[in-house]
Amino acid sequence: MPAHRKADPFYDFDEICERLGNGETLIAMAKERGVSTVSLWQFMNRPEHKEQYKEALAARGMLHALQTEQYVQDMLENRIDPKTADVAIKSSQWMASKLTPELFGDRRATEITVTDEQSKHLAALKEKAQKRIEEQKKLEGETKEEEVPNTNARRRKK
Repeated sequence: MPAHRKADPFYDFDEICERLGNGETLIAMAKERGVSTVSLWQFMNRPEHKEQYKEALAARGMLHALQTEQYVQDMLENRIDPKTADVAIKSSQWMASKLTPELFGDRRATEITVTDEQSKHLAALKEKAQKRIEEQKKLEGETKEEEVPNTNARRRKK
């Protein structure tokens, strides 16, 4: 196995992103330049590249989604047989769901945010509940005092 070079000096980052968005793989680009796939992947995942890399992968996911339509059309026009179309469609759907899960994934992410208004209402309800608890304790204390017989009053009568 030939020694691999570092990815940095051999690629223009924008070129890699464009090629990824057009469906090429990191494996193919690394092989083309004689660098390791891991080196190229690490280069792409640097903090300064991460957002643009994610966008390129999302574009690639959209490309796979669009390709599914083309495979259906090719099958309907008898350019490819149904079994081949089925495999191609399923693999493109899978890639689209993994590269762009927010659009084509099986699970939908639900985001719940609590606004300041909700926090204020919650605090007011807690305060109101605390006051009711204190009032209830006060009433219970007064009721117990009334139930206790006044033994001093009986002694005075004697």
